[in-house]
Amino acid sequence: MLPTRFRLWLATAAGILLAACGGGGSSTTGGASSGGGTATTQRAVVTSGVITGFGSVYVNGIHFETSGAEISKDGQRISQSGLRVGQVVHVNGTIDSSGRAVALSVRQDDDVEGPIASIDATAQTFVVLGQTIRVTTETSFDSSLAGFTALTVGLQVEVSGLKNASGDIVATRIEKRSAGVTSLEVMGKVASLDTTNKKFNIGSLVVNYTGATLRDFPATGLTNDQIVEVKGSSINAAGELVATSLELRNFESHEGAFEREVEGLVTRYASATDFDVAGRKVTITASTRYEGGTAADIALNVKLEAEGTIDANGVLVAVKIEFKRGNSAGLAGLVDNVTADSSGLGGTLTVLGVTVTVDNTTRIEDKSDARIEMFRLSNVQAGDYVEIRGTETGVLKLTASRLERQRPDSRSWVRGTVRDLASPNFTALGVPVTTSSSTQFDEISSTDFFTKAAGRVVKARGTETANQIAATRVEFED
Repeated sequence: MLPTRFRLWLATAAGILLAACGGGGSSTTGGASSGGGTATTQRAVVTSGVITGFGSVYVNGIHFETSGAEISKDGQRISQSGLRVGQVVHVNGTIDSSGRAVALSVRQDDDVEGPIASIDATAQTFVVLGQTIRVTTETSFDSSLAGFTALTVGLQVEVSGLKNASGDIVATRIEKRSAGVTSLEVMGKVASLDTTNKKFNIGSLVVNYTGATLRDFPATGLTNDQIVEVKGSSINAAGELVATSLELRNFESHEGAFEREVEGLVTRYASATDFDVAGRKVTITASTRYEGGTAADIALNVKLEAEGTIDANGVLVAVKIEFKRGNSAGLAGLVDNVTADSSGLGGTLTVLGVTVTVDNTTRIEDKSDARIEMFRLSNVQAGDYVEIRGTETGVLKLTASRLERQRPDSRSWVRGTVRDLASPNFTALGVPVTTSSSTQFDEISSTDFFTKAAGRVVKARGTETANQIAATRVEFED
């Protein structure tokens, strides 16, 4: 049985499909009539992934118009301004044959909300409600948190992210909760279900649902392996989360005439025809298309997007597998020039002499004092200070997976493959780096560095002059 919201959406989407495609009638879709003009057809789509930008909402490279959409966070209606870049969302909508995408609903649910119980600075991890959260170069922080070092035990946080093969949450966004908010929430897969004592596990957390209200569950009730959202207000003496409500969150498993897109890490791998992405079972066929890799590249914890339809067994049959752009290279500094495309979202910019390509899959965010919500590349100006991460595509060339405009800063850094090694200088990402007796080499001598550095990935920080960095610190990053 499907949740009421999704049944209503599916009925609406089916009606749109029938109106657009059915029976040779003279219905109009998007203002084009099949009786006199060129008709546009629509297909229903359900997509889940990380918000990369706004205007209206960009998810998995798709620009969804949201003017008429029902937008919610943790089950409560909000406006689009309540969403943030880096949050994982689920979008139900339509895409017509011209490529116009319209969201009917956008739902954002944090993976966990509560106080930090412990922090491992070495591993860059912390624990909330028994869930281990990993911070990486893909993690966005809100303006009140200056990165991982701002996290403290007891701090109330909201975490959105992607589960890895170990069940850890690889955070895509971390926010500090509003003052006074102490409610507890966690979303995950039910394990070790004990229907007699009304308990189950999500990771290492024990949930006691004795007095909880259950929402949107089938007649068979709660079972192992269901994805549920748990809300509560306290931890009992046994260390269990006392649930006040449980909501089934695995509604996309229903078979239906809609396109399904899911972005995430490969959480289970048996073979190239039997694996999970973000907990969703996926298979491929002889006609599956690949972007950015091949079937041989599918492995545990590889980040990708699977696109296809759901079969009768609840398996996503992929028509396309897209391997997501990495963050192995990057740089920070002042923008030399910007060329935005007609959409204003994509284009190129030059930083430290590196030509950076930005497109509709680049996560772009404004952390300057301007704090522009609908931030685009067209808002970036020469002289702005930016931090960019992505994939090195050639000497002095980078395709961005993330771009952040930040407050003005005199520091610059570059991260990339070492080339042109000739002590005391080298290039990284093609950017010339000079070292001196005052340069700090992390856990290695300068002599050893220049012996071992060729072909390795390093990060060099320092002062930029004429697109060269005078390094104050250099460290291996591979």
